[in-house]
Amino acid sequence: MDTKPPQTSEQAPVCTCGAVKPKSNKAKKWLKYVVVILSLSAVYFITKKPSQRLTMTHEEWDIFIKDHPYEAPAADAFRSPCPFLNTFANHGILPRSGNATYDDYYRAMTIAGTTPSVTKSFLNSVFYAYKEINPSESIWSDLHKAPYVTFQHIGQHNILEHDISLTRLDAAQEPDFTIPNAERIQSIIDTADKSTSMVGEKQLSDFRRGKWNEAAARPRSTYHFGLFFQFTSAMECVLLLDYLGHDHQISVDHLESFTLKERIPDDWYPLEQPLTTMNLIKRTRSCFMSVRKSKA
Repeated sequence: MDTKPPQTSEQAPVCTCGAVKPKSNKAKKWLKYVVVILSLSAVYFITKKPSQRLTMTHEEWDIFIKDHPYEAPAADAFRSPCPFLNTFANHGILPRSGNATYDDYYRAMTIAGTTPSVTKSFLNSVFYAYKEINPSESIWSDLHKAPYVTFQHIGQHNILEHDISLTRLDAAQEPDFTIPNAERIQSIIDTADKSTSMVGEKQLSDFRRGKWNEAAARPRSTYHFGLFFQFTSAMECVLLLDYLGHDHQISVDHLESFTLKERIPDDWYPLEQPLTTMNLIKRTRSCFMSVRKSKA
């Protein structure tokens, strides 16, 4: 009669390991599903449009702005190097104090005409850039965004604020970033097309190239205008010409009101439809390249 050989102690683990292996593969498979689901969820929440339309028609804006009159900033209010932020704060669309949260910036930017996806991408970058790291806290806290970013934070040199500004002198010339330079703004106004009183991309590019050349003639330690800030400057060109202006140009009256007085003109209204992401990219690229092409 045939008999099976007795199972040795060395053979027992072989059977046990064979039983565990499928469970390990199953766990890895579920982990992949979880990663995919989380990734798709992240994309959805970043790109999905809010249920409420945040841009306004011209008529809706006229009603809205009546509840947001201009007020000069209080002595203890923060102001930034950005005329757009300061102007909206002076009208109470952003907090008049200059202490703004993520939601405050999101609302103001989308009212002006940025898409939700562009706004979130930009603000996430900003709120991580201004996150202060506390060495006494867990390293995991470094992954959290800043709880708020005040206008004073935005004035920290060479984070977002930079030299070769449209409206401010370079930091080595004027450390107070809150002061718009009237002479510099008038120089832009003087470039306007005489027949239309409009400032467009070519005028801005020639002005920016001229100021860049002037800075480059000074000692190297007195200014900085690296690649990142060249892109930032190009985005500011689009902000002025397409969000504060319209159709990639701005009138001299509106330019002066926004950049020098930091006050919304009575006859101004924001974009009724957001500027598409593709148009934003194209116009930013155009503003970036036009400075290099300028002969000023």
